Amino acid sequence: MPNFTTTWLENVRTPQADKVDYYDTAKGSPPGFGVRVSSTGRKTFFVKYLLHGKQKRTSIPTKDGGTATFPAIKLSGAREMARKLVSDVKREGRAPASIADQSFAGVAKTFVEEYAKGKKRSWREDQRILIDHTYFAPFHDRKASEITRGEIVDRLQKVKRDNGPVMANRCLAAIRKMFNWAIRNGKINLDFNPAMGVDRPGGEIERDRVYTDDEITALWKAFDGMGISGQVLKTCLVTGQRLNECAAMERSEISGSEWTIPAARAKNKRPHVVHLPDLAQEIISNAPNLSETYVFASPSGMTGDVPIQHFSKARR
Repeated sequence: MPNFTTTWLENVRTPQADKVDYYDTAKGSPPGFGVRVSSTGRKTFFVKYLLHGKQKRTSIPTKDGGTATFPAIKLSGAREMARKLVSDVKREGRAPASIADQSFAGVAKTFVEEYAKGKKRSWREDQRILIDHTYFAPFHDRKASEITRGEIVDRLQKVKRDNGPVMANRCLAAIRKMFNWAIRNGKINLDFNPAMGVDRPGGEIERDRVYTDDEITALWKAFDGMGISGQVLKTCLVTGQRLNECAAMERSEISGSEWTIPAARAKNKRPHVVHLPDLAQEIISNAPNLSETYVFASPSGMTGDVPIQHFSKARR
């Protein structure tokens, strides 16, 4: 383990994936003081401490509710902040107030920055569910430690009603993972996860057949030679939505990275918001501009402004 210096922190190697923790062995440094270097290059100061006989760990909070990172916080300042935090915990017998008072949105942002971005390819979906979308908006400004299991269940039922059972299940998985990580890493003053043990709000039908990686590669190559039909089928594959829903996609339904399928076209007769990953957005932007209304308009010269409708050739 290294003796931390400013030069060492400036030049420490960034891992290609995940993250690496280093502990400071310099004389006079607080016990348990270290820095986490993530694959994004972010360098976050942390400290371990004992609370009621259990070892806890937390990123060092700043006065404005943020997290101490290098070089925004100097090494000497981070050491002093760690020393004070451990002293306060020992004197008061409780987690630091800045941790106990952390808002849901604050915990969610820290979860995405310190864990999801370095660990999960789907981190953007976690950020969308927990922060960007309105699924958990009523929780954002509240203390995360005060949110109850009953409130989580109520929110998930609302998501199920408004956005369908599959999205409600995704929301449960995201909030459960966030609380688990936050408790393990001392980001929140809780001994239990309020989302743990909650039943999945929706049933998902397990398909008997899924494509293999080789089959997806073969399909993608085949779609390349199918013109607009191929673009629609690629969109189905990337978003997981039905053929007729993708084929009739309207430009007015798209806002940034979100596509709202109206109730009239959705199978459950409720509006459905679909996140469009970068690849889906690229497919849509490359579609021929043949209509002011439809993304995938019919190229056959039919009368009127209509979406592509016939896929018999593409199916063969």
